[in-house]
Amino acid sequence: MLGTILLIAGMILMAVGLVSLGGWVSGRGERAGRPGAALSDSSKAERQLMDLYFIAIVVAPLLAGAMLIAFGLQQLL
Repeated sequence: MLGTILLIAGMILMAVGLVSLGGWVSGRGERAGRPGAALSDSSKAERQLMDLYFIAIVVAPLLAGAMLIAFGLQQLL
């Protein structure tokens, strides 16, 4: 039972991560107020904030989903 719940939660998190990755690639990751602006003219603090945003919105759900799927498979087998 626990394995099934972990698998479902992992799949949901992976889907959230993939949707946010698609949004990032399609342009939502650009700086607010200046669409199409290159990151080369932004300050170091703004680039670090963008990196943190990417990690929190895209990478974290993908890694957490993968971990939950792995633990769910371990519980099932």
